[in-house]
Amino acid sequence: MSHEIAWATEPTFEESPDGRVIRCDYNEIGIPGEDGTHDKVVRICEVALALSPRSDIAASAARAPNGEVVGFGGLPLAEKQIPRANLPAAALPEWNRRWRDAIAIRVAAPTYPGAAFGPLAQQRGAGDDVRDQRGESRGRAGRGAEATHRGRS
Repeated sequence: MSHEIAWATEPTFEESPDGRVIRCDYNEIGIPGEDGTHDKVVRICEVALALSPRSDIAASAARAPNGEVVGFGGLPLAEKQIPRANLPAAALPEWNRRWRDAIAIRVAAPTYPGAAFGPLAQQRGAGDDVRDQRGESRGRAGRGAEATHRGRS
């Protein structure tokens, strides 16, 4: 792990009532909290769970050079214990995006005008095939409409 992420300690494993825990801490060097320590601790948890498929929880903390957890006023700066369910693999969100895109392609209108005017065109087209009692079409494009119009002029 220390070869993958700079300043990460070697991982250790422990058993807890919630399951197997992989712990890998971050050695905080410099001014605490100034360089995205929280994000680095969360990234260590993600990598730790990826490297240990049998672990249920990833734990990490930002530690000072003396080994103590870095904090201010008795509160830790970045100390995490994250269950696997709360850190989905990167493949899962990508899979969801692909499904969303596939559904959008199947459901969406092929063009913007088709989406805007499609229902209106379908509604107008429904009246074109209506026939009167004599069997002639009464739609605006039908022959009966032209004959009626010519007969009145």
